[in-house]
Amino acid sequence: MIKIEKRGFGFKITFSGILKSSFVSEIREKLFILLSSNNNPCSLYMDFQNTRYISQEVIDEIIFLRKFFQKGYLLRTTIILKKRGDEIIFRNLRIPFDKNERVIYSNENYNYEIDGINWLTREIEPDPKIYKKVKAV
Repeated sequence: MIKIEKRGFGFKITFSGILKSSFVSEIREKLFILLSSNNNPCSLYMDFQNTRYISQEVIDEIIFLRKFFQKGYLLRTTIILKKRGDEIIFRNLRIPFDKNERVIYSNENYNYEIDGINWLTREIEPDPKIYKKVKAV
């Protein structure tokens, strides 16, 4: 299942269940139309914590969309995973993709949604330990 919500910072996209190759057209229709109709730069909040399996075709589509919107539309991205090690499910998704993307684990951070939105809107690092390391340098 894919659920897309328009928010003040951009879009919140929730993926859940088993995402097979049949979801590629749904992702392309929903995401591509919504994101390309938005002329202003925006941020993406992608929640994968309830995803059990994701096919390679869906991963390829998400990578294509991220690359496409980085060319001028995408400011920052937050990816929510359930726990460390869930990256194995998303084999080739390349998390984090670049310096504007943060990964938050919901089982380690009970304020994961607030921290994710703070990264998107105010550029506040989700993990205070990371923020202190960056500040000290």
